[in-house]
Amino acid sequence: MSGRLIVLLTSIYPFDSGEEFIEGEIEYLAAGAEKIIVIPVHTPCPNELTRHVPENVEVRTICGHYGLAKKATTAASSILRSPLSLLARSPKKYLIESRFLGSARARFEGVRNALKDVNFDEYESVVFYSYWLFKTAAVAVWMRDSINHPHARAVSRAHRADLYAEHAWGGYLPARRFLVESLDAIYPISEDGRRTLIEEDSADPEKVEVHRLASKYVEKLERTRPDHTHIVSVSSILPVKRLDLAADAVAEAVARGVDLKWTHIGDSGAESLQALKGRVEELGISDHVDLKGRLTNDQTMQFLRSPDITAFMNTSSSEGVPVSIMEAIGNSLPVLCTNVGGSGELIRDG
Repeated sequence: MSGRLIVLLTSIYPFDSGEEFIEGEIEYLAAGAEKIIVIPVHTPCPNELTRHVPENVEVRTICGHYGLAKKATTAASSILRSPLSLLARSPKKYLIESRFLGSARARFEGVRNALKDVNFDEYESVVFYSYWLFKTAAVAVWMRDSINHPHARAVSRAHRADLYAEHAWGGYLPARRFLVESLDAIYPISEDGRRTLIEEDSADPEKVEVHRLASKYVEKLERTRPDHTHIVSVSSILPVKRLDLAADAVAEAVARGVDLKWTHIGDSGAESLQALKGRVEELGISDHVDLKGRLTNDQTMQFLRSPDITAFMNTSSSEGVPVSIMEAIGNSLPVLCTNVGGSGELIRDG
């Protein structure tokens, strides 16, 4: 009998772009397991394998195992399982619950079919590891229950939009009681997340433990004070990131005579990047701003080691625990950030 098998259920990783923080964790997971099978669940047929994975990591997809007809059937049947009392109280929440259950169940069928050739009894233990406390977590629970293995567990991380209802679609997180009661363990990435799970979702404190996200190890970097100020930010350009405020702050500093440059890495599509460029031009600070758009994780890490960078900035109105801040700290950069989510758990004021 072999050691541990981990089935890692992601959204898109290791295909296309997104979930870059898993790149820092996969090496640690691989070192502690006999084998890892990664299955992206939210995107059934991803386009391109874009990330390197360790030798004992196998990547599978649910493409070909996931059909619209099956999804429609399971969605219809799941409506019957949603509590009718919820329909009376809130038709919107009832609809969200029903859509969630139908979609999650269809993805479970896809994952189960994608793993039908795996002999789970060959392994001493099996862990179904969901990277999000959402549909992938439901899939993890159902997979654990389906294989009848004495040492099978279903665990999940919890971040931000899958943890705080006010940041979820429709302001509501479906299936919370089912997930917090059925999972063997939940690993929020911050103490703030742990408090939310226990106080708002009534999760068993014994099952909830903070596990920080991983960042890649980098050699210690000695920085010297340059004769100018170069601030870097790394994020999407979604409204929650409030990069318009960052642009306004840069414009204010430049107007006061500060020799300042701002570099931003990341986007949310060409349209969002153009909108931010338009704001920068409107403020008259184009000569002080470099919007690089999306870079790979390795390219971003290399850029953060540039000796002329003086500080890292994050202006978000909501966060889990930003890996970008962890990576900035790892590269010996002071950080300016808003005290939201778990960001304050990374930063010492002053």
